[in-house]
Amino acid sequence: MVIAIIPSLDGHDIDAYATALFNDWQLGQKDKNNGILLLVSMSDREIAIEAGYGLEKKLTNDIGNAIIQEKIIPFFRKGDYAIGILKGVDSILLVLDAGYIPQENFINSNPAK
Repeated sequence: MVIAIIPSLDGHDIDAYATALFNDWQLGQKDKNNGILLLVSMSDREIAIEAGYGLEKKLTNDIGNAIIQEKIIPFFRKGDYAIGILKGVDSILLVLDAGYIPQENFINSNPAK
């Protein structure tokens, strides 16, 4: 897992930027495609979680978005960036251990199994 904190996206879409960075840095084990990127753009106030294909069934986009909304943003709003990142990382690790379940209002009606 890599945490990247950048000053700005310079007009780029955060999801496209995260995917490009993930691929450029070749995160995770090649044979398992199990890398994770937590990207924070400070001036744009945007956050993305990118997971390799080997983890997409556990760390879905819906669950990643729930982690951002439930665990990271509340601390960022208070200026507690380090705590927000730590809570996000903790939640990602819990997902991988099947111990984190996001609140229902942050996931769609067909959550990944």
